[in-house]
Amino acid sequence: MNFLPLKLWLVAMALSLCVHAAAAEKPAAGTNAAPLVTATNVVAGTNAPSEKEIAHQKQIHDTIEYLVSLQMNSDAASLAALLAGMTNAEPLVRKAALNAVIQFNDRSAIPELQKIAEATVDPFEKVDILKAIDYIKLPSFTEMMAYQNSLKKARLQTNGVPAVTNTPAVGTNTPVAAHP
Repeated sequence: MNFLPLKLWLVAMALSLCVHAAAAEKPAAGTNAAPLVTATNVVAGTNAPSEKEIAHQKQIHDTIEYLVSLQMNSDAASLAALLAGMTNAEPLVRKAALNAVIQFNDRSAIPELQKIAEATVDPFEKVDILKAIDYIKLPSFTEMMAYQNSLKKARLQTNGVPAVTNTPAVGTNTPVAAHP
């Protein structure tokens, strides 16, 4: 397949964007009009985040990093901190805490997760918590292998003979129906 026409079209579009951008920055001849958008109004304009917003975003980021660091621990205090993060006011922190609880993969968290799911108002977040509960309930690979080995062991012990038979024991007075 030949992509040359597509490449030429992309180059032409890029050049036209450059030409239009350069024309937008230069005022028309004989006018004192300022360009509509410059790099300085975007940074210094009203859309720039305040110091308070920046501090808040940094706090969210630090909280998420802390929760992620707890997910590799295997102690009850870390799990309690992760579950406490699930009740944070920030949705990003709650999502990070949920992901960390999933990575923690401890079934003792299920009752608390169920309480949190019942108290959650956001239906999408509730579904995510319920999916996490289902995931944590799944058996581990070693549990599945132990189950498979127990089934195999049970089959070997019976030597392929079914456990329940319909034949009466020899010497009993059980009437046998005549064959038609």
